Amino acid sequence: MTAKSSCTLISGHVIPRAHTTCVEGWKNGHLRVRICAVAEKGRANKAVIELLADHFSVAKSLIEIVSGAKDRNKKIRLPIEISVPNAPEVNKP
Repeated sequence: MTAKSSCTLISGHVIPRAHTTCVEGWKNGHLRVRICAVAEKGRANKAVIELLADHFSVAKSLIEIVSGAKDRNKKIRLPIEISVPNAPEVNKP
């Protein structure tokens, strides 16, 4: 087993059954993704992973949906370090 390199946990908002499959960009700290696939039997999740793998130039097997598998809002682990624009602070009083 190999040691994990640095990774990033991002919040994503997925829009299934869209007219096009694309990464729209960041909005309020969430990566907005449009997917043509329907949200049935994991098809949309598979399409999200394929799209993000292509977008960030990483292997599909290294991208993981950590939570939200049956929700439009997801937590996704990417095997790279990225900066998230407009990300809210975690420990705000």
